[in-house]
Amino acid sequence: MTLFAAVAFAGQAWAEDFTSGNLKYTITDAEKHEVSVGKISVDNKPEGDLVIPAEVENGGVTYTVITIRECAFRDCSGLTSVTISDSVTSIGDSAFYFSEGLKSVTIGNSVTSIGEGAFYFCKGLKSITIPNSVTSIGEHAFYYCSGLTSVTIGNSVTSIGEGAFYFCEGLKSVTIGNSVTNIGDLAFEGCKGLTSVTIPDSVTSIGEYAFAYCSGLKSVTIPNSVTNIGKGAFCNVKNIVYSGSAEGSPWYALNANAIPDEDGFIYSDDTKTKLTAYVGDEKEVVIPNSVTEIGDFAFDGCSGLKSVTIGNSVTEIGDFAFFGCSGLTSVTIPNSVTSIGVNAFYNCSGLTTVFIPKSVIVIGVDAFSGVTATIYCEIKSIPDDWSSLWYKGKVVWGYKPTPVTETAANAVNIYARGKNIVVENATEEISVYDAMGRLVCRDVACRARTINVKNTGIYIVKVGNIAKRVAIN
Repeated sequence: MTLFAAVAFAGQAWAEDFTSGNLKYTITDAEKHEVSVGKISVDNKPEGDLVIPAEVENGGVTYTVITIRECAFRDCSGLTSVTISDSVTSIGDSAFYFSEGLKSVTIGNSVTSIGEGAFYFCKGLKSITIPNSVTSIGEHAFYYCSGLTSVTIGNSVTSIGEGAFYFCEGLKSVTIGNSVTNIGDLAFEGCKGLTSVTIPDSVTSIGEYAFAYCSGLKSVTIPNSVTNIGKGAFCNVKNIVYSGSAEGSPWYALNANAIPDEDGFIYSDDTKTKLTAYVGDEKEVVIPNSVTEIGDFAFDGCSGLKSVTIGNSVTEIGDFAFFGCSGLTSVTIPNSVTSIGVNAFYNCSGLTTVFIPKSVIVIGVDAFSGVTATIYCEIKSIPDDWSSLWYKGKVVWGYKPTPVTETAANAVNIYARGKNIVVENATEEISVYDAMGRLVCRDVACRARTINVKNTGIYIVKVGNIAKRVAIN
């Protein structure tokens, strides 16, 4: 009984919590006086400059801060800087997840591991130096830190985890320490601002899509120490210098040597069912009906693109498919589409309205983030397989497009003039619909008889019992 009581007491002491300031500490080793640290609650988030102390006192006992625990400062968007003391040895999984305002981090010289998703979506970060004490960088550790411009990885790191710097599009330079042996899958995928990278002789393995779509890279030298290169590791990267005999195929560039067709489309093979890239300069694009899948990054960065009509055979819109198409004002998603990928329309800030048919059963995280338009969904409520983070703006659920059939215009004259629809000889109310049957306007403004619709595309104009199709180019 005495032994049981002692064990119970020790267990209670191990799990004891206390607070100091706006931080909560958990005793992880009562005998060694060691604690982990995190915020008190979601309603008491630290803001501004945060210092993780080396020591903290409670009840007359001085404790050493050893770890930043899992999800410790998740969603602390008010944080602007973090200084981690030299006592801390590990940064837990998702420790600073989605702390978007974080601009600078100083990592102490005792930290040995950076957990999975530790700085996930900290898009305010500008640069990071990973000290020589760190031996591992977890999966998605700096995932989509889009503001990050430079990274220095210390000489003790042996492995860069899967997606560690995935889509850090602002990243211009990376210094990889000379102890790294493995660069994980997707580690630097989508870092299109990256202009140079030096892969040290210590590296033996480069994962699938590790540097895929790093379109800013001018040349890459792969040392002969590398014996394994994953599929698509350097997809769409030019001027690769390598004389070794790495296993893995096709590791070089899935489509780097592909020839675009007359419309600027690049396909995965001769069947032309998967569209993998668009290299044309047209402002209005119609995706042919042969296409069943729009691949990842297919239209990434096509900022000059104004409108896209997706063929009615497409079932899947891939991750980042239209990422950063800021000039895109119109997109037609047909009811053949069942899946819209992660970040598919991220930052398509020019979109004014979007209609999602009920055929879509899967939508990935941030699929429409950065879009300010109202999104009309034919389905009545969010399906189970849509990410809860797919969109943060206004959504109209259960929207039913109004069917509109073109009829003879008789004496009423309806035509396009630039970005305007002109209606002459109308004596009844005017209604304007887009190609999906969504009402654009039907109010006093339409009675001006010159209607500015701003976006290119096909419109249906109704005046009383008549309707006419008008193309705005």
